[in-house]
Amino acid sequence: MERHTTPRPHPCPKCDRGFYFNSNLNRHMEGHTAPRPHPCLKCDRGFYLKSNLNKHVEGHTTPRPHPCPKCDRGFYFKSNLNKHVEGHTTPRPHPCPNCDRGFYFKSNLNKHMERHTTPRPHPCPKCDRGFYFKSNLQKHMEGHTAPRPHLCPKCDRGFYFKSNLNKHMERHTTPRPHPCLKCDRGFYFNSNLNKHMEGYTAPRPHPCLKCDRGFYLKSNQNKHVEGHTTPRPHPCPKCDRGFYFKSNLNKHMEGHTTPRPHPCLKCDRGFYFKSNLNKHVEGHTTPRPHPCPKCDRGFYFKSNLNKHMEGHTTPRPHPCPKCDRGFYFKSNLNKHVEGHTTPRPHPCPKCDRGFYS
Repeated sequence: MERHTTPRPHPCPKCDRGFYFNSNLNRHMEGHTAPRPHPCLKCDRGFYLKSNLNKHVEGHTTPRPHPCPKCDRGFYFKSNLNKHVEGHTTPRPHPCPNCDRGFYFKSNLNKHMERHTTPRPHPCPKCDRGFYFKSNLQKHMEGHTAPRPHLCPKCDRGFYFKSNLNKHMERHTTPRPHPCLKCDRGFYFNSNLNKHMEGYTAPRPHPCLKCDRGFYLKSNQNKHVEGHTTPRPHPCPKCDRGFYFKSNLNKHMEGHTTPRPHPCLKCDRGFYFKSNLNKHVEGHTTPRPHPCPKCDRGFYFKSNLNKHMEGHTTPRPHPCPKCDRGFYFKSNLNKHVEGHTTPRPHPCPKCDRGFYS
């Protein structure tokens, strides 16, 4: 027990270990830079000896009878689990300004920050993650195709372990004290909010040709474009959105019925947060340099205008019997027809149009 309490005057600047002698620290530092010829195919660790790798791999397959209820880690001894669980509640005084992680030691934060800047030569073509080893990329790619049996009822994420789903669900309910004034996201640390705000001003060199989103990495754009073409088997009967999971559709349907206390005075949209309304109102006043020659809509990007123009020429198989509009989905037509019959209590004194508010 003395080893756990005796101060070690030579801490490592790369991790949280400490040493009694400077010579031991120097030896330890070599391990952070020396190549390790035996990488693990299941994680990003590497080893000098094949025997150490074999021992490490057993940890990926050997059952650990004490799983953590907050994350996907497991432990052989209950005492180790208890110690680990304290880490989920103990404040960490060194938060990362680029993500939501925190650290007990400044040296660990410095090490972590290197991961945000060090190039990773094996990027994932499906998301924005990168890896140091090709083997780790291959393992990561399995996660994009392997079924995840524990689906979140609030969003489209899935998890291998029920404990991870429980941890994820806390993010939907735990208050985040730093909301973004431009969208509905919130953050635990103000530094993360500042990082997020940079995304509204930093140029994104890979715009989507089908909507107004842009991306920093081409791989992210490719993944996003798949969402425009991949069939979604659960369409919404109230609008033209579709979903991969029925649970996500159910969550979306709540948005059609839940009252939104912040209505827009310029159109019929409503919002849950005043900050979202303010962002939306900017869209009514911000100049859009690419107007449509066939209607009164405008766009920020020429590519979005081109996509919009297709809507004026592409046949819509579900025409409205009461006006000249057409729709791609029958459900959208049904929603539109309701507008011809539902009373609008605020008629315009200059023409025959009416409005709900």
